[in-house]
Amino acid sequence: MRDLEREVWDLTVSEAVSTALADLRDEERSPIVLAYFGGYTYREVAEMLDQPEGTIKGRIRTGLQRLRGGL
Repeated sequence: MRDLEREVWDLTVSEAVSTALADLRDEERSPIVLAYFGGYTYREVAEMLDQPEGTIKGRIRTGLQRLRGGL
């Protein structure tokens, strides 16, 4: 029974995170997804998105704050 409870909890959390991510602007969501789910560094994300590293860090920081508010 414990495994079923854990699976339901994990699914619930996953859906909440997906919904909160979908509510972010693309300029915030893309770097977060690349950095936290893709495993890329800030520098790699900046290169991939052709943006300055400081801009990417700021967008990730702002996006994470908004994400926390949505959760």
